[in-house]
Parts: sequence; structure tokens; C-alpha cells
Amino acid sequence: MSKINVDGFFDIDLSVQLLPTDLEALFNAGGWSTLGKYRSFAQLTDKNGVKDPYRKTFAETYLFESQGSDNQHRYFGFTTGYGGKVTPFGEEPVISKDTFLGELKDVTPNGATKLNTVFEVKVKPIVPSSVIVYREGGEMVKPTETPYIVDGEKGTITFEESQSGVLRATYALTDNAPDVVKRLWFFTFEGFIPTKLILRSENPNQAELLDEAERVFRFKILPGNQRIRENSYKFYETVDGTDPIDPADYTVNHDEGTVTFNEGTEPLALYADYEIEAIKDSNGSYGDIEVLPFNPSVPTELMGAAYNAVRFIYPSVPTAVSFIPQEEMGLGWGRDSQVYFWGNITKDRIVSYFRLDPAPDPESTYFAPLYIGRLSTIGKTPRLNNVLIGGARSEDEIGYSSGLKIGRNKVDYGVNTSNGNSSVMVQRTVGGAMYQKHYLAFITHDADVDPSNESRFNPSVYSGKYHISPMYIVHPADGYVGRLDEVYAIHPKNIAQLDELEVKETSNSEHVGTGDGFTKEFHLFHKPVIDGDIEIRLVSDTGCTTLTQAEYVEFDPSTPPEEGKFTVDGSNKKLILGAAPIDGIEVIMDYDYEQTYRYTLADTPRTPFLLANMTPYAPIGLGFLKENL
Repeated sequence: MSKINVDGFFDIDLSVQLLPTDLEALFNAGGWSTLGKYRSFAQLTDKNGVKDPYRKTFAETYLFESQGSDNQHRYFGFTTGYGGKVTPFGEEPVISKDTFLGELKDVTPNGATKLNTVFEVKVKPIVPSSVIVYREGGEMVKPTETPYIVDGEKGTITFEESQSGVLRATYALTDNAPDVVKRLWFFTFEGFIPTKLILRSENPNQAELLDEAERVFRFKILPGNQRIRENSYKFYETVDGTDPIDPADYTVNHDEGTVTFNEGTEPLALYADYEIEAIKDSNGSYGDIEVLPFNPSVPTELMGAAYNAVRFIYPSVPTAVSFIPQEEMGLGWGRDSQVYFWGNITKDRIVSYFRLDPAPDPESTYFAPLYIGRLSTIGKTPRLNNVLIGGARSEDEIGYSSGLKIGRNKVDYGVNTSNGNSSVMVQRTVGGAMYQKHYLAFITHDADVDPSNESRFNPSVYSGKYHISPMYIVHPADGYVGRLDEVYAIHPKNIAQLDELEVKETSNSEHVGTGDGFTKEFHLFHKPVIDGDIEIRLVSDTGCTTLTQAEYVEFDPSTPPEEGKFTVDGSNKKLILGAAPIDGIEVIMDYDYEQTYRYTLADTPRTPFLLANMTPYAPIGLGFLKENL
């Protein structure tokens, strides 16, 4: 995404239909690489219990990772769900050639005999009989004159002869096509293994006899893009597992998903506990992974499908982000509608807001917040310094309960488990506790002095300036833990959505760290003005050493400063000293900073920024970095 400026700010329009792939591109451009992506799916059954291949439910999941400027790895993912609907014949949703979704993409394989013959639609699967192809300018391509074949599942249109120019199409979607995105669930985790557990208790009749003479069994549920994981299986002749089969009696073909038994050892029935591992393709996708039936409209079932398709190490309770207050969008929004998305992204964190195009009904579109990533800290830092905050309607929130499980994963991390909607979620505390509730803190007056919410707090009559404060995160046991990175708390008084504030300040006596004899790099809260007044004090019980502008050297990542000198890595807001301060030395810095911040006030009901038990002033708006001046 070229629209991310040098300081990480972005303000872009995304497609509500293609939002997952658009977000992936933005996150990649901002320093978060794709760890993997996959679709959990379940085939629906008819009244006789027979699986219908044309009716499925889906949980589409994307996973990301980043190594921050503090060298800590952070992970997060998001999931959206769709499917399960039955549309009457002739009422299928239609993509028009005149929208950006109508343009066809040339996907002719390299080395094909004829170039420019295979084209793909942007949304699939499609109804083959509905496809009408056009050339740029509106001329219809008649299949009687220019023959082509439509593959509905792949969404491809293959011509007999090479085509020139831009091609467009009008086409109808099947019930298995992705729906427009109305809400997302974000989550974090400590590790990811692309394998899926298959339990005999959940999947009886797992294998079918392929060749009785050859004694070969094939697993029915093994998709083509997966394989049996080595040494992950145990076979039984009974579903209760009381009669295990000796491993010496069989051989497993892991790629084909078959089991061959020695002559005379064939079981009367075959049940198994085992793992299948997904194979990632060149696009980072693990493909479609079948799971047990689920309803994508029920948050716990949707996320259970996402969590069951692969194995996560200590996943969080998912955090919901909702774009609309109702379950479905009205007809005023189409598949080519836009989602406005703005914020600031670095390899350390993402702070952002979503808003669906408000033109059809501003009251039915939320300013939905999202914060993922690092807290700026001094001294001790959370064991896993990764924060997750979202904003959602009440129906989308996954609340904590004792013994809560999402899929097979138990996500009960104690009575104060956070979900990122009703409180701030920190992945691990300073002491190592996982996913505990944290709270917002900032400099403010008492909300009780403004019972009517009509006071004129901003700008101040004393200074004529707006009151803003760093947004701190606190915990009752740990006290102040850190502050949201490049984020200020701004009272929603005499200020409008997306207004911008200019901040020109001096950070006086900023404590940036304590020496340990090894560390030379220390994080700052802001990017300093390099040609301003900079002073660094190394303070101990016996004295103070001062470094000033005269000891500054220009930052060069390949050449560290000499002893007695210092430099500043502005893009990562790091002070780099030429020599590591000895143990116990306090590193204190004065510097100027000049920045512009954009203001936005969330209005989703379930977010810590609006809940009176989570913030000292409700509601509270955020200002996040737009640019360093």
C-alpha cells in the first residue's frame, strides 16, 4: 500500500467485498508479514443428513507476525464468516460489469500455448449460466462468435482464442461465495502449528476400504492439500479406544492418506486419533480445511471453526470489531461499497478506525476502533508486550465465562480474562499472567463535574489550547504498565471527527531506561527534532554524565556511534549510545518534538473507550500520529 506515509499514517478506501485481502496488503506494507491464511468450512446437510457440496459455511482467517523495534515477535489474526444461506433460483446476488468488481483478471498460466485466454472474476464461485462478458466500451462478447467455457467453482472464463484489451463481466454468485464483510474478530496467540486434530469421537467411520485384496484404507476426510502428520496417529478397532492396533501391523502413506495392513491383520473396523497438516502454497494459503458444522452468525461457533482448523498455542478470547449495529446491511450498501480505514501502522503496532460508507444511513455505521501491538514502556515491560482493543456491537462480543472454550481451546485465563471489548487486553503481564483485564488512565478532570456532557473543556480558556494526555494502561496489581504508542486521550469537546491537532512540545527529563552494562539502545516516546536542543543525562548516585548536541552523530544502521557519542534512529524512536551504561545508571533525555495528530471518537457500544468502568472519562477520543513535522 503506497498510501502509508513515512511516519506510518494511512487514510484509504477499501472494498467491503474484498476487505480481507485489502487488509492483508495494508498490514504487509506496514511491516506485518502474512504467517498464513486458510478457510475453515463445513458442508451443510439436507433433511436426510446427507452432506450437500453446494451448501457450506466458512470461517476465513488471516494470520500475521512482526518483529518489532524492541525485537519482540508479535502475532495476531482476524476471521470473518459467511455462508449457510439458501437463495431462491433467480435471486442470486449479481456483480455488475460497471463496478470495479466486474473487471476480469488475466490468469493464463505461464507457458500456455495461447496467451490471454484464461480470465478470473474477483468474487467466486459463480453461476456459470449467468456470465455475460464485455469488452471495454460495452461491446458484448457473444459465445457463439468468440467461444469460451466458464468454470463456476474456480471463477474462470477460458477462451478458445487469445483476447486483447480489458474484459469485464456481469455474473451471479452462488451461496458459497464470500459475503460482504460486516464484522471481524481479531485475536492473538503465542504460537501457530498448521495441523488439525482429528478425533475418533467426533468423526466416526473415518476410513473406507479401497481394495479388500490389498488391505488398503483411505481416510475419507483428508482433503487434497493436506497430509497425515508423521507419528501423530493411533488406530483402534473400536470407537471407545479399548482395542488399539499394533503399529507393526500397518504402514501409513502420509501424502495419500492411506493405511495398508499386513496380511492377516486387517481390522473389522477402523477408528483413529491423528493429525493432518496443511501445506502452504506460494500465496501463503493453507487452503480449505474441513471442520465440524458451525453457524457463522454465532461468534463462538465461528471462532470455534477458525480455532479448530489448526492448532494455536494459548489463543486469546477473540475481540470483535463491528461496522454496523444491525445483523445485516440494507440494500443501500452494495458489494462495491467502501469501508473507510485510517490510522497509523508500524512494525510495532496498529492503531486505526473503520467506517462503512455512511451515505445510506450515518446512524447505521460505526466509527470502529482497533489497536494491536506494543505499549511504550520504561523499566519493566509486559512479558509479552502486545495489546488488543476493539469496538463492537453487543451481539458480536464474546464474553468471558468460567471454563470458556472456543473450539477445542480453553480460553479461561481466570476471572479477570479480557476480551479486548469490555476491557483492554494485554497478552502477558509483567509477571507473566495471560490476557488479564487492564484499564485506561490519563490526565482528566472528574467526569462528575460534567453531568450534562455540555461543558466547554476544549480549547482551554487559560491557554487557548486543547487538553490532551498520553493514554496509559494500568493494572490494579501492577500499577502503570505503559502507554499506547503515539496515542493521546482527547476530550470530545468542541472538536469534530477527523480534526487534526498540532503538538509542539519539549519532553523534559524523559526516563528512557536503566543501564545494565549491556544495553545501548533505548526507546523514546516520540521522534526527536534532531536539530533541536537534545540533552542526555546518565545519572548515578555518584554523579551525572551529560551528552549534548555536540556528541550527536548521524544515524547509520551499519555503523554504531563511538564511545562518548550517541545517535537517534528516528523511524524506530530509539536512542543509541556509543557505550552501554553500567548497571543502575538512569538514562534521562530532554528533546523537542513536533507532530500532527488526527482525532477520532469511537461510537461502538462495546469498547473500553466508551465504558465508564474502563476509562476515567467516558467517552474519550483518541489522537494518533499523522506525521512528524
